[in-house]
Amino acid sequence: MAHHVFGAASVACAYATSTGQLIAARAALGPGAAVLMPLTSAVLTVLFEPAERPGR
Repeated sequence: MAHHVFGAASVACAYATSTGQLIAARAALGPGAAVLMPLTSAVLTVLFEPAERPGR
C-alpha cells in the first residue's frame, strides 16, 4: 500500500501544473516514505543472515 501511495504522489509531483498541486503532492510523499523506510529495514533483516549483516 505504501508503494502505491508513494508512487502516485511521485506521479502527481511530475505532472503538477501549479505550486499548490506540487505542495500537496509533496505532502502526500511524506506518509508514503514514512511507511517505506521501516519496511526496507524489515526486509533487509529477512534477506541477510546475522553474520552477513554489516557491523557484526
